[in-house]
Amino acid sequence: LRELQGLKYKEIAETLDMPLNTVKVYLHRGRKKLQAELDSSLA
Repeated sequence: LRELQGLKYKEIAETLDMPLNTVKVYLHRGRKKLQAELDSSLA
C-alpha cells in the first residue's frame, strides 16, 4: 500500500485497523527481507 499506492503510514494503519507502529515494523521487516533475498540472488 505504501509503495504501490503512496499511502502514508497512518492511512495504512487505519485501512488495516492496526496500530501505527505495527505497520511501520511490518514494512521495515519486509524491506529487510526483500533486500536479503535480492542480495543472495545477485551474489
